[in-house]
Amino acid sequence: MRTKLLLIPLLLITGVVWGQEDNIKIGNQFILRASAKHSTTDVNQSTIYNETSETANYLDDGIKYKIVDIEGDNIIVKVYPLFKKPGKKFKGVSKATYYNNKLFSITKAEYLAKAEKFVKEDVPDRLSIGILTLPFKFRPQDEKTFEAQFNLNSTLNILLGVPRPSHNYFIQVGAGLGSVELNSNNSLGIGVDENINAATLTMFSGVMLQYKKVQAGIYVGVDHINNQNHYQWKNNGNMWFGFGVGYQLFNVGLGEDRKKTQEQNK
Repeated sequence: MRTKLLLIPLLLITGVVWGQEDNIKIGNQFILRASAKHSTTDVNQSTIYNETSETANYLDDGIKYKIVDIEGDNIIVKVYPLFKKPGKKFKGVSKATYYNNKLFSITKAEYLAKAEKFVKEDVPDRLSIGILTLPFKFRPQDEKTFEAQFNLNSTLNILLGVPRPSHNYFIQVGAGLGSVELNSNNSLGIGVDENINAATLTMFSGVMLQYKKVQAGIYVGVDHINNQNHYQWKNNGNMWFGFGVGYQLFNVGLGEDRKKTQEQNK
C-alpha cells in the first residue's frame, strides 16, 4: 500500500513536465515572465542591452516571441518586428535595433522556467462601424440651447495610429435619425399653443478615445427636418456640439488589416 501512495505524486509531476514539453512546438507564440539567457549571453554583464554593440545580452520580458526551430535541447526564436518610433527606446536606441531580423537560441530549461503562452489581446481594425446615441446637443446660436431628444446614429470609425490593446483614438463620421420639438419659440411656422415632434436627419463627425472598452467622444454636426419651408425651424442646418460616453458591447470591423497582420505573422 505504501508503494502505491508514493507512485501517485511521481506520476503527477511527470504529467506536468510532459504538458510543458508539448508547448514547445514550431510556430508557438510566447512572452517571458523574466529576462532569459540565450546562447551569446554574457552572464558577467548585468545589463539586458549592450548599447555599444547594439545587441541584446538577455531576452527581455514583455516582448512577443515565436519559436521558429528546435535543435536538440535548444529552441530558436525570433521577435515579432518592433516599430522604430519614440517610446520604444532604451538608452537612446530603439528596441527594434536589438531584436528585428535576428534569431536567438535558448535552452529548453530556460524556456520552461520563464516562458508563458502569448494570449492575443483584442485590438481594433483600421476601419469599423458602430452605433452612437448622444445624450444631449448644445446649439451655440442666439439662445445657446441644450437639447436632449431621441437620436440614433450609425458611424464609420477610422483608427488613428498603430492599434493598441489598451487605448486607441478614432475619427468618426456618421449619420442618423432623431427628433426635435418645434414650438413658437424656435419655429416661425408653429402656432403659439402648438408643439410638434419633428423627425431630423443628422450628419456629424467627431473624435473618440477608447480605453479598453470604455469610450468617450466629442462631436459636431447639423440637423435637417422635413418641410422646412413650412415650419421654418431656426436651427435647421445650424451647427451643434455633443459629448458622449459609452461602452463597447461588440466590435464590427471590416477585417482587412487584421487579415494582413495574420498573413505577415505566419
